[in-house]
Amino acid sequence: MNWITKNIMGAIADCISGILDVFGNFISNIFDLVADVNLNSGIVTNCSNFTILFGLAFLGLAAGKQILDVYVFQTSGDPDTEPLQIVVRIAQACAVICSSTWIFNEFLKFTQYFTSDLLSSAAENDVSSHMKSLVSMVIDLEGNRMIGYTIILLLLLIGFVTFCVVAGIRGAELTLMKILFPLFAVDLLTTNRERWRSFFTTYVITFMSYSIQLLCFKMCSMTFVTLDYDGNFSIRFITVIGWMVMMIRAPKWMEKFAYSSGLGGTVSSGIRFLPLYLLRK
Repeated sequence: MNWITKNIMGAIADCISGILDVFGNFISNIFDLVADVNLNSGIVTNCSNFTILFGLAFLGLAAGKQILDVYVFQTSGDPDTEPLQIVVRIAQACAVICSSTWIFNEFLKFTQYFTSDLLSSAAENDVSSHMKSLVSMVIDLEGNRMIGYTIILLLLLIGFVTFCVVAGIRGAELTLMKILFPLFAVDLLTTNRERWRSFFTTYVITFMSYSIQLLCFKMCSMTFVTLDYDGNFSIRFITVIGWMVMMIRAPKWMEKFAYSSGLGGTVSSGIRFLPLYLLRK
């Protein structure tokens, strides 16, 4: 290998080290850090408190309209229906709206405990430290081995940085759901509760997808820290790539539920639902 190629590979190795200096401190705990930044933000807390108050006010308006339509004007519903049923639905909706923050926190704890229990026997691993050790080792290699291993490390680093972005998107989805939860809980006032069921199904699936991606990341990082320049490098590298692809995108069967009928469609339906709720029969 000539000196130009060696210098180019050395420059790439330096770039890898520089990127690790920027992202390395939080790659191993990206999910926890993203959740902490999003959910403990003052803006998110204020938005969540606002939607809870707005949901309660909206629930009062919707309940008053339903009572007038059914029992006073008799323009919709069955006036012979027991009034206690409406009272029970109002109480249910009010309880869910007021408990929205607690429900979210419990779901988040469950996903974290679920993953940690699955991997309770595994030791803590530091992706950044191991990546830096591999980079320092690759500098001492010669010939085509240095080129091949440097490119491989660069691809792996790109995958981990991409995952950091995906984790940020997942954290934003969870935060948005926390904010919107009280508004969709108003639909508990209705008898069919179609919008609430659709939203809550997406709500649960998003948390499960979060948990699965966290599991895939842990499996990828634990496999990565066993990576070394030995005879088993190829099979370990392929295993790391497999888990990396799974951690960057949700499994196909989860995508079918989480995105095709997921948050985007649910929020779009909710935006149409809010202004028209009081006007429907």
